[in-house]
Amino acid sequence: MEKSIATKSQVQPATTAPTGTLLPDQQTLSTIEKLSDYVIESGEYQKRFRNRAQAVMVMLRGHNLGISFDAALDHVYVVQGKTGISGQLMLRLIYERVPNAIVDFDDSVDKSKICVVRMGRPGKKTQEFSFSIEEADAAGVTRNRDGSPNMVWKAYRQDMLRWRAVARGARVVFPDAIQGCWLQSELAEIRTSEPPPESIQPQVVQVEADDVEESSSESDRDRLKRLLKQYNHTHGVRLSYRKAAEELIGVIVKQGEDLEPEHVHKLCDFLSGTMEAQ
Repeated sequence: MEKSIATKSQVQPATTAPTGTLLPDQQTLSTIEKLSDYVIESGEYQKRFRNRAQAVMVMLRGHNLGISFDAALDHVYVVQGKTGISGQLMLRLIYERVPNAIVDFDDSVDKSKICVVRMGRPGKKTQEFSFSIEEADAAGVTRNRDGSPNMVWKAYRQDMLRWRAVARGARVVFPDAIQGCWLQSELAEIRTSEPPPESIQPQVVQVEADDVEESSSESDRDRLKRLLKQYNHTHGVRLSYRKAAEELIGVIVKQGEDLEPEHVHKLCDFLSGTMEAQ
């Protein structure tokens, strides 16, 4: 059993806004607004934000979570009008907000099939949570709408199982620490016709991984352009749309031809999931 326990000497509790404060003070809000201008003008975050308002939304959420603005830019996401966080940030919030929190991963299981984690608060009995590939298959998140394998789940299966198990346990044992947050990938997999995340119980999300809101103001091709630019920047490569389709999702596109809509959507899903898994 791999054991990860945060101690008081390792981390300090995060600073949060005073109880009852619904909005940041004027100075903080002014700082966020100025920073959002810098973020957009720099061009470095075009891969993340379509406009200034999204940058403000992310930094406000980061402020409410008690994390720095730069950490918010790296680990808080805008998904279908809501904010989600990365798995790494979820664990960080647990360790910082609950000194001596118990988070034990079971190394005796086949990690390619299931992740098992035991979570507990100091002095309390631990509880066991898991997420398996069978559950992911049943939820439809491991395949695209056309029935082909979801390349993110195929390439990063252990990571995806791990973060789902952590999120499932965190919402039960540490809801105060994570403030009810959901993973960015979970929000991306929720159909727009379903109830909002806060009304869903902490069970397997019964949605398809690639069912992204099609009514968004950002078209699939605009989204692909943004995601591919981010992928190229992160990995130090310069893949074209055609080359990315061939290397990342196994779709051959002849010279001079455009990607089919379903391939555009599939490539977007892969790029988005890759950034979340890393």
